[in-house]
Amino acid sequence: MPRKSGTSAGIRMGAGALTSLEQSRAALIAERRQVDQAIQAIESAISALGIGAPRGWTSAARPAAATPSAPARGRRKASFRRGSVKEYITRALSSGRAMAVKDLTKAVQRMGYKSKNKTLAKSVGLACAQMPNIAKVGRGQFRLK
Repeated sequence: MPRKSGTSAGIRMGAGALTSLEQSRAALIAERRQVDQAIQAIESAISALGIGAPRGWTSAARPAAATPSAPARGRRKASFRRGSVKEYITRALSSGRAMAVKDLTKAVQRMGYKSKNKTLAKSVGLACAQMPNIAKVGRGQFRLK
């Protein structure tokens, strides 16, 4: 079926809907600011009482966007779950020198990492390649950035 030429009714209706959505968005952003202010007031009242807020209650968990239209973005600090192979790798490389995957695997095991993995060296190499705080300096050679 051939397409119609010219302006369609769907586009004109879409422009009105877009304006309505923009107004709704602006109202929600204003409401979010009020909620953030209320949360900060509650947190300051709790801290004034000398009571520590339960974990996850701080407003720092969801920082306000720099501009209302742009979501907060950025690189997370490279911290890993306690006891994970990535944490052990970071500790093993903390000396500052580059290490081969084979040596790094031995160092991780000497530090007390327990694993039944038969291909631990391969897992260590893959983990190093994924970690943002580690630089590859040669074939199978890694060091902290």
